[in-house]
Amino acid sequence: MIVVTGTGRCGTSLVANILLEAGANFDKISEMLPPDEHNPKGYFESKEVVALNKALILGKSVSFPSASGSARGGLFGGFMENLKKINYFLPPREAVIERRAAKIKDEILKIAQKRDQMVIKDVRFSYTMGAWAKYLPIEKVAYCFRHPSEVASSLSKSYKIPLSAGYWVWKVRVEKFLSQADGIPIVFINYNNLLDEKTQESEIQRLFEFLERKGSEEEIKKIISSVIDRNLYKQVSINAQLPENIASLYRTLREFHRNYCTLKPFDNNRLENP
Repeated sequence: MIVVTGTGRCGTSLVANILLEAGANFDKISEMLPPDEHNPKGYFESKEVVALNKALILGKSVSFPSASGSARGGLFGGFMENLKKINYFLPPREAVIERRAAKIKDEILKIAQKRDQMVIKDVRFSYTMGAWAKYLPIEKVAYCFRHPSEVASSLSKSYKIPLSAGYWVWKVRVEKFLSQADGIPIVFINYNNLLDEKTQESEIQRLFEFLERKGSEEEIKKIISSVIDRNLYKQVSINAQLPENIASLYRTLREFHRNYCTLKPFDNNRLENP
């Protein structure tokens, strides 16, 4: 299984689009989530994979009461709608996800085998990849990250949560992923570098190397002109002051980015010298 994942709001859809243009195999268009106003170029996410990861995080029988009548448009209705979304920010313990995975392991295998040698993209793998890995090999991962202030700001605006909560979500998702990734071949992708004219060519080359080939200058320039749209880059705050615990983890990610520019097995306990 070939995975693209990240913290959310970190450019995984852009990375998937680049990989598609570089020749990677994805699910049929009819099997993927459709584009919308939030992601006009598409999510590149398989409906079955998303549904299964939701089941692992929330449980198959999870349901939420819906607001009705006048409450639907009022404070209660808004609260319940946001509660549905916030539950993705408060994942269960790994043991709970693993127990749920054990109950539907045949479904996991069926969905994964159907997509053998395809790229599977879902930010929810930050929480669930370890459970999948118990039943099938993870061939390689492209892990996407973005400046945490931009992720936190985007989450804060979308879900009406404090900025501090947005930072907390970013931190939890990064730490959850890193704890599951040991031994898996990985490449780290910096979303901000993809949009910077000084660094975007080398960052795109990482994605060609993720596919285990070298991209030509012509191929890379074509991707820059046809795929990367800076008009969609809405949160620009890379110089923002970060809380120290967030800044420390972001420094660690940048070190991993420097050390994992080509595929090699991930070691969460060791940072190599650049």
